[in-house]
Amino acid sequence: MNRNQKGFAHFLVLVIVIAVVLAGGWFYSTYKLPKSDSPDKYYVANIKKCHLMFYTCPEGYQNFTDNKGCGCEMISPAINDVEVSDWDTYTNEEYGYSVKHPPTVEPIDIANNDIYENMVNFRDTKHDNEKVLFQITVRKSDLKDQIEFEKWNASHIPVRLINEKNILMGGLPAVRLDYESAEEYSYEPRSIVVTAKGDYAYSTSAHPDHVERILFTFGFIE
Repeated sequence: MNRNQKGFAHFLVLVIVIAVVLAGGWFYSTYKLPKSDSPDKYYVANIKKCHLMFYTCPEGYQNFTDNKGCGCEMISPAINDVEVSDWDTYTNEEYGYSVKHPPTVEPIDIANNDIYENMVNFRDTKHDNEKVLFQITVRKSDLKDQIEFEKWNASHIPVRLINEKNILMGGLPAVRLDYESAEEYSYEPRSIVVTAKGDYAYSTSAHPDHVERILFTFGFIE
């Protein structure tokens, strides 16, 4: 083998090595499973491969998709009417919805808001220095625009989005956004659920521990 042939052989080996490394990197990034942040859920594919996946979750689990991938998560225990039977009902006839709240909570309408058509803070008047237990806002918007608006709002405080999934709110398609505090801060975790009906988008903001019960009681009225 002459010098030119040896040089070409070395070049060919180098090309093959680079191709293998690149292919390995592509395979790793494409098929690597995200790390679950909860013992109650697991991933079967990352976000790049979810559209190709067909899978069935075991009993007691349901499918989910978030910004990292898709998989199965444990179904929360069902909420029933007994758990909220002693709650009071707030009705907003102008914007066509009702929701229940604990007896110690007082709904407070926030007037003259430049951003929202309507805002109601549900304050705990007995505990936590009248802390806002949850909030419902109404804005002239569609579902897609309102989701982007809520994400834009959240980008101005030190929190990060950890989960986004499609659910139902008041019998209509909705999106739930779950946020947690950035590591160096101590913001309370928050869930924001957005739906839309007619000309308006409705956003409910609450602690993740409370949001399921609130959504269970939320409904649209004619």
